[in-house]
Amino acid sequence: MILFIKHVEVEGPEVLGAFFMKQGFRILVSNLHEGDRLPAHPNGLDAVISLGGPMNVYEEGAYPFLKEEDAFLKECLERGVPVLGICLGSQLLTKAAGGWVVQSPEPEAGWFPVDLTEDGRNDPLFSGFPSRF
Repeated sequence: MILFIKHVEVEGPEVLGAFFMKQGFRILVSNLHEGDRLPAHPNGLDAVISLGGPMNVYEEGAYPFLKEEDAFLKECLERGVPVLGICLGSQLLTKAAGGWVVQSPEPEAGWFPVDLTEDGRNDPLFSGFPSRF
């Protein structure tokens, strides 16, 4: 079971969801923006994918579900459940892992080139990737 955490209507599991279903996984979508709640614990989940959204990672007052998600992602990390964060999801994952997130001087939306650092090039996750993709 792959849990997709959705923050806005237009950011859904589409291509990734279809890929995982083709691999034999079931998917579950939690529409936080519509009032869905996250599971109490990540028991039984093979992975969690936190998707994008226009809000800021620290706007917990305006978007209370962000605080709930922070606690849930921390528990996923503590239990070794694989988590992928995309856009806002990567910011939430960074915060849950104890990192810090700051506002970019320029808006970012969409896909951009990634340049691997030396550590990135040596990480097994990126084995076989070019230095820039």
